[in-house]
Amino acid sequence: DNREVCRMERSSWTLIILVALGAAAIVLAWAPSAWPNPLADGEGMIKNEGVPVLADAAAAVDAACREGDGNAFAQATTASYRQNLERRLGAVEADLNGQTLQAMGRAGADYSSWFEKPVLATHVSGNSAGVVVKRDGRGTGAQVLVFTWNGGQFLLDDSRHAPRVETKPAAKRFVAELIRLRKANAIGNR
Repeated sequence: DNREVCRMERSSWTLIILVALGAAAIVLAWAPSAWPNPLADGEGMIKNEGVPVLADAAAAVDAACREGDGNAFAQATTASYRQNLERRLGAVEADLNGQTLQAMGRAGADYSSWFEKPVLATHVSGNSAGVVVKRDGRGTGAQVLVFTWNGGQFLLDDSRHAPRVETKPAAKRFVAELIRLRKANAIGNR
């Protein structure tokens, strides 16, 4: 009977579609890009345990610099961070390579040491997390480090001196605005 064959064929297709959707859901659940930023608490502030997590991410960048390991450096930083660094190095006719990374390490480009300073503010939004720490000395401002969650780890995305940021309220405003602008720029560049 033709109707019976059509009904069986329809149920076979239904079963195939359900199995495919189930498999896709499992793959997406385990795919790193599907994992949300673990530091977000919904209020724009990083959870307490978040600062040491970011310090560990900074330590990975430091280790790559000390070793002059370009692959490890690429795995610990975002593409935009490396492009910005390459642009700055180009101004002094230098390349981003193992020797340059080692020179950065010797010159004191020690990102994890910033986490030994007093934290003025933290901020998290989407996949970005930022920490503002006090720089030594009066009137020297703050250091701002921004990291991006790639679904499996945090990558250094920005590090900058904010000379006019001296207070906790100013630090909070600065890092929130910096992350907002970085996200807007990333969306605009798609």
